[in-house]
Amino acid sequence: EKALENFQRCDAEDSPRLIVCHHNIALAYLAAKEERLACDHSTTAKDLFEESVYKDNRLLQSMLESLDGKVNIPFGFVDDGIDHLAQALETAERTLPNGDAAIGSAWKDLAIGYFKEGDDQRALDAFDTAMKIFERI
Repeated sequence: EKALENFQRCDAEDSPRLIVCHHNIALAYLAAKEERLACDHSTTAKDLFEESVYKDNRLLQSMLESLDGKVNIPFGFVDDGIDHLAQALETAERTLPNGDAAIGSAWKDLAIGYFKEGDDQRALDAFDTAMKIFERI
């Protein structure tokens, strides 16, 4: 939250750093099991993105899609979460060079979604794909 205060004083509202700051705070709240606060920051990041000049930035779009997926799952919206994670992966694969670490991370996130859904085979396959990418880095 302190980092966010500093960014808000220094950055314009449409700064990609402010969007990323809200994204990172949302991830921190998810890790702390503060899902409501994570959802609030996720929504703010998405709103800032949609209103910014960066709304065509596919990397930011992929990052926010992934966050949507991660935020949906703790609320029991696992299918929606997986859909967002799959969309984030698709965007990352279209945008980034083959074998980029962010693509591996997207596969890992999707694997976690499948695991939470109870689809162990798809989770294992997705983790395997992520590991193959990470091994090449």
